[in-house]
Amino acid sequence: MLHGAQNFGAIQLNEAVGVLTVNSGANQQLNGSFVHSNFMGTGNRVAAEANAGQYSRVFSLSHTDPYTNIDGISRTVSATYRTYEQFTSASSSFETETGSLGLNYGWPISEFQYLRLGLSYNRSDLFTDPNASARESVSWVQNNGNTYTRNSVVGDPPITSTFYGTKFDTLELNAGWSFDSRNRSLFATRGARHRLNLAITVPVGEVDYYTINYDYLQFIPINRWFTFMNNFRIGYGMDIGDTTSLPPNRNFFAGGPQSVRGFRESRLGPKDSFGNPYGGNFRITNQFEMLLPLPQKFTQNARFSAFVDVGNVFSNDHVSFVGKDGRTPVYYDFAFEDLKMSTGLAVQWLSPMGVFRFSYAFPLNAKDGNDIEYGDQTEGFQFSIGQAF
Repeated sequence: MLHGAQNFGAIQLNEAVGVLTVNSGANQQLNGSFVHSNFMGTGNRVAAEANAGQYSRVFSLSHTDPYTNIDGISRTVSATYRTYEQFTSASSSFETETGSLGLNYGWPISEFQYLRLGLSYNRSDLFTDPNASARESVSWVQNNGNTYTRNSVVGDPPITSTFYGTKFDTLELNAGWSFDSRNRSLFATRGARHRLNLAITVPVGEVDYYTINYDYLQFIPINRWFTFMNNFRIGYGMDIGDTTSLPPNRNFFAGGPQSVRGFRESRLGPKDSFGNPYGGNFRITNQFEMLLPLPQKFTQNARFSAFVDVGNVFSNDHVSFVGKDGRTPVYYDFAFEDLKMSTGLAVQWLSPMGVFRFSYAFPLNAKDGNDIEYGDQTEGFQFSIGQAF
């Protein structure tokens, strides 16, 4: 629940745009960004972003030269620092600290298509507390990377607790293809967008894996009043070699405004030993929407739709899950009958802070829990803000 929000404004000077937003309440968050599309008159783009919340902090800086040669090849150099105390607001404790350096090149191959190729170097430190971290997370750090321990002695008589962590470096090769024929980037009414991204670690580090992501967005005008929208997303990752499973900080999550409305955000899919969302290595979601007519003066900055959402998160990458009793194995392999569905109404409004999204959904096949399995957590009304960058 958002108790209040303060927007300190979007400042625009020529080609520079800055946004500072403060969300207050139970989950306080400070978001700031700055983008200059013609830095010091060079034609280069410089972007900086800072997000600081209750459970995470992200700081990033990038520099893009859009024309490194006459063929329009772009080059982006980036640096990012991330820390998480838990991956979602509902996840069990799992401290991660990651620093990344990236170099990416992009090639325009047609008016609508773009290719991307790059490398990123990542240094990660994952740390668990056996009293607050799920046993799936503790098992991963004990069996992957360069594992270390820390002991803590408290109480009288003294009680010793052992904490487990792991450090590892990865070098990722990234490749992507995109196609975008939409008539505009915000509130499009026709056209399509495809994005395909592959990331695979070069076998020089301690942890190896790959991930594949594809999303497809299509707008089909039915007549002058109605437009059909289809938003499909799929992601898959798998460990390679001696790595026991996909690193927990690479897992996929689903549920909520961006995937399957009517289910609480990030709560779908595998549950850890505490019953909290652990994420999985396979996610599939699809949002079908019929965009409904609005008065002409609102069409550029607002949208009203009826929707049906389908999707879930699954796991088949060698993680062992147990039920509520802590003993009975529970499996989260893909099955069509486990795809969650919901239907409802949604409103989007473009404000100076970004896109406000409101929805009210009715879950169609939420599952009740039992003595072993955890039930689905539902939520009718949902609200989110998409930041303006």
